[in-house]
Amino acid sequence: MVWLPADFIYPTVVAVGDGYHLRPIRAADVDLDYPAVMGSQPRLWSIFGAEWAWPSDSMTYQQDREDLACHEAEIAARQSFNYALLDDAETALLGCVYIDPPEKQGADAEISWWVVDGQVGTGLERALDALVPQWIAAAWPFTHPRYIGRDLSWAEWLALPDMDPAATQDSPWERQNLTSGRGLPAWRGMSEQVWLRRLALTAIAALAGLLYAWAMGQDTLEYYYAAADRSMSMSWHDFIFGAFDPAGTITVDKLPGALWLQALSVRAFGMHTWAIILPQVIEGILTVLVLYRAVTRLAGPAAGLVAALVLAVSPATVALDREDISDSLLILLLVLAADAVSGAVAGLAAGDAGQDATLAVRVRRPGATLGRLILAGLWVGLAFQAKEIEAWMVLPALGLACLLSGPGLVLRRAGQLAVAGVVVALVSVSWMTAVSLVPAADRPYVDGSHDNSVFAQVFAYNGYGRLGDQTPLMAAQSALLPSAIIYDTGLEALPTGGYDGYHSVADPGPAAGRHPAWPVPSRLDIFRHRPPAAVDHHPLHPAIEAVL
Repeated sequence: MVWLPADFIYPTVVAVGDGYHLRPIRAADVDLDYPAVMGSQPRLWSIFGAEWAWPSDSMTYQQDREDLACHEAEIAARQSFNYALLDDAETALLGCVYIDPPEKQGADAEISWWVVDGQVGTGLERALDALVPQWIAAAWPFTHPRYIGRDLSWAEWLALPDMDPAATQDSPWERQNLTSGRGLPAWRGMSEQVWLRRLALTAIAALAGLLYAWAMGQDTLEYYYAAADRSMSMSWHDFIFGAFDPAGTITVDKLPGALWLQALSVRAFGMHTWAIILPQVIEGILTVLVLYRAVTRLAGPAAGLVAALVLAVSPATVALDREDISDSLLILLLVLAADAVSGAVAGLAAGDAGQDATLAVRVRRPGATLGRLILAGLWVGLAFQAKEIEAWMVLPALGLACLLSGPGLVLRRAGQLAVAGVVVALVSVSWMTAVSLVPAADRPYVDGSHDNSVFAQVFAYNGYGRLGDQTPLMAAQSALLPSAIIYDTGLEALPTGGYDGYHSVADPGPAAGRHPAWPVPSRLDIFRHRPPAAVDHHPLHPAIEAVL
């Protein structure tokens, strides 16, 4: 099939209304094309995804450059045409028009086009809709052009019979070896690659689930947290405040973010080891999937699969996700934050190309980058509920990534980071502030503090106090009771071997800090020796005294 006459000269510039024009796209346009495409990716996928498998949400800047290079070569060979819709200054790409040889019977050309989200329903889109059919009729040698998405829907087009292979076997289109990105046989191969990647990712996620969940009913729990899970599952009051005991007299010694999920699982399925472990298994699998997306966005699907596999089978990861500690949730939330930041950076991978490279983003989705950074701040703030100050340790890395590789001017990036920082702070202290506003008589005593303050628990006992040999609580107890002795309480959770059941608070023994259950007796001892004002508001105080 001869698609175009040998002497046909394709147009190089076509005016579209006032201030815009069409011209053949080039590989050098990637700085404008990538943010335009990825900024409108969900809508474009809903239009073109079924046939073209484009644009993938994991498409990288380099993949888009290669795609545009193929289009440029196809235009030069007159095999197919991709025209970019640009403003006259060519500082923003606002859409594309595709003119392709027919895949379906009944036409001698197939034409489609799109505009970025920010131009949908505008005068520019209406001008383009009116121009394209007139331009094709006037400047191109087609007698039966088909306007897909206009004359017929994409679903109707897919249902049409394919072209007879014998009629197209001699066409340059069928002979070309380039990998096109716009709905032709090469993209059918790409669609197969997409499904292969999804199959590989599913296999990795399944492997992760198997490693994390295998015989999880036989795992050894951190009994201190397991006891809190049981208490929190029995009462919504205890659940909200993270109470350690069923009577709701004292909290756990950390923020209860991770324990909330465990307690909900216990409330739903009963007090079983596997019910406590189940949330960590799910969190681990989700972390693998989110990491794949974050890495793929920046480095491609092969790197994403490698990263997901390494994380899934890492011995440290497997060990964490088979326990009932808060690290699994912390890691998931921080990887989600990194994914949000990578989305902000990847959306403008040409950040060092200057301000012009970001104009298309401002046209198609104002505030998109800020929205991603706010989302990242939300994830970090939620991670704070799981592991407190440890969640903030990633902030310098995330901030530098945005500051060095983000869109726009440096001052604009700094302003966006400041807004994200405010979100981190607000979300981080939200639960702590709410608890502090509740009268002390209506909530459990805050463990790890000497003044019933959750802020002291987080920033002193679990914060700067961990930088030295003793926490402020231990130092205070040593000062109050220098000869205080802790005896073995008989709890099965206490470690054996390193902890001999007979150590002073100031000298808890070589293995004391390796197990979260070892401080339980000391906490009870301090509770016993607190000044009366610190405990008299608890109605069950005499019962606690009896236990002690």
